[in-house]
Amino acid sequence: MGASVEAEQYGKDIVVLKNLVKELHPDPKTQPKVLGPSGYYDEKWFNSFLEVSGHDVVDGVTHHIYNFGPGDDPNMITKIQDPSYLNQVAQTYKGVLNIVNKYLDPLGMASNYNHKVFCRQTLIGGNYALLNTTTSIPNPDYYGGSKDREEYHLAALAGNIPGQIMLLNDVPMVPTETFNIPAMEPKLINASTTISIAAHSIVYVTIRDFQAPACA
Repeated sequence: MGASVEAEQYGKDIVVLKNLVKELHPDPKTQPKVLGPSGYYDEKWFNSFLEVSGHDVVDGVTHHIYNFGPGDDPNMITKIQDPSYLNQVAQTYKGVLNIVNKYLDPLGMASNYNHKVFCRQTLIGGNYALLNTTTSIPNPDYYGGSKDREEYHLAALAGNIPGQIMLLNDVPMVPTETFNIPAMEPKLINASTTISIAAHSIVYVTIRDFQAPACA
């Protein structure tokens, strides 16, 4: 739409919102959180917004990320396999991390200095929804975000990366006859064995009861 709100004005508005939330919900235990600004990440804008809003106003910093555009780029497959292009995505998260680190007190000392929640915006509609807009059948992305040493190997059917059918451990992920989501069963692998990852695939691995103090 091309519309935007200046960081200073947004900061002042969110202070008003925070005060309204406190007035309507005086009990801190049931008081809704105030999140923002939920826009495209721009370091200068975010810095100004947080400086104006001040401490104890924003409970969580949120932002949108569209490094791959609206999802209809014909060069998408090339880009997602290009490390140099993926580094641009990493830089966005790093930039947000640097800003949030300056406001740890108002954002909560419980934070581990990283992003706590990642949400998919669209269930259906647009070019990056979890469900196919026409058939309502889950797109491959749906299975990619639903995983719990168990191994889940995700790959495109017949190597057709832009296709609509995802293989999970060589089993096609398609709705059942009653249109239910198919069971997503893992491979049960001995934890002492190596993990083999095929080209153009994604693998999720869970090693049960694995203790790694360095990662705690």
